[in-house]
Amino acid sequence: HKAFDPSKSSTHISRDNDTAVITMSIDSTCDLCIDEETPLCVKYCAYEARGVKP
Repeated sequence: HKAFDPSKSSTHISRDNDTAVITMSIDSTCDLCIDEETPLCVKYCAYEARGVKP
């Protein structure tokens, strides 16, 4: 895509404001950014929330 557009993302983050539970899901359309050295979700994720260090 070459542009930041959450609507085109394969990764979806949601937060339940009542319980403060954060849930992450990854669509089957995720190709791990095949043309990138590091998947962009890992590269740009704040605080290493993806659990993977670039």
